[in-house]
Amino acid sequence: MLNFRPAKHVLRRSPIVLGLLIGLPLVGLPLQKVEPVQPSVLLAQARTEKSLLWEISGRGLQQPSYLYGTLHLACPNQIVIPNQLKAKFAATQQLYLELDLDDPQVGAALLQSSTALRSDKPLNTLLTPQEYALTKQYFQQNLGVAIDSFNTLQPILLVAFLYPVLLGCEPDSWDQTLAQWATQQNRPVLGLETVQEQVTFLTQIPSTTQAQMLMAMVRNPGQAKKDINQLLLAYQNQDLAALYQIVKTSSGFNARFEQVLLEQRNRRWIATIAQATATKPTFFAVGAAHLGGRAGLINLLRQAGYTVKPVTLDRSPLQIKPN
Repeated sequence: MLNFRPAKHVLRRSPIVLGLLIGLPLVGLPLQKVEPVQPSVLLAQARTEKSLLWEISGRGLQQPSYLYGTLHLACPNQIVIPNQLKAKFAATQQLYLELDLDDPQVGAALLQSSTALRSDKPLNTLLTPQEYALTKQYFQQNLGVAIDSFNTLQPILLVAFLYPVLLGCEPDSWDQTLAQWATQQNRPVLGLETVQEQVTFLTQIPSTTQAQMLMAMVRNPGQAKKDINQLLLAYQNQDLAALYQIVKTSSGFNARFEQVLLEQRNRRWIATIAQATATKPTFFAVGAAHLGGRAGLINLLRQAGYTVKPVTLDRSPLQIKPN
């Protein structure tokens, strides 16, 4: 049974939850005019390229910036650090994460928004008595906690609690590693969104949908583990197209979820990326699912006129053995 530390998992270990967001305000920059490229051409190009690290140039930028697709949670013995990743990080002057995890105000802001973290309906009313009993048993056996203590929380937060169980380890995060690098090199760490914006997003996902996601994991943890392993393999292969499809076809991930969780966030981030890159060379690190797809950051940046090309890594930043 894994040690259960709710505060750490929600605030520090689970940007996969805190990353649920609505982006920063759209602030465009008066950059030079570029000829538009057909989205279908851009998307076809992105499908043939495999990398987790991408160089951003063009549109008058004096120095390139970099976009890296992270895996928010992974077992420590699976994470490796490619030399090219270190080199490109060293060539930048600031780090942007989805959220500035080291900001001392994060905890306070989350507490101020605690009301929004509560579900409009208690979990025991969203599930049948049999489902609630099964969930209660699963949490007790695997986490050593009583589900009754979290009955009023948004169900998606309870989903986050299960990731260490499904991974089979106490996970680490690339986001944390990159933030530590930046701190050690006296570089600012900034966030693409605020806690309040992320918490606000939670209210856009129906509690019934969240409860369905929770039950999918509780009912069939074996399948959930297989799904996670498939995602890890796609990440290891640096295959953004495959990773995007896995996420898109995951249980509970419907069109509305995709629009709010990925598309809205990505489109809002483009303005922030434009502003940051025009100021100084920047390293952006966001969940890898944000990079691929028609509304992925790579495609959106290319539509905006940037040159975005893959950086070849000497090895994958994740090393796992297939089951």
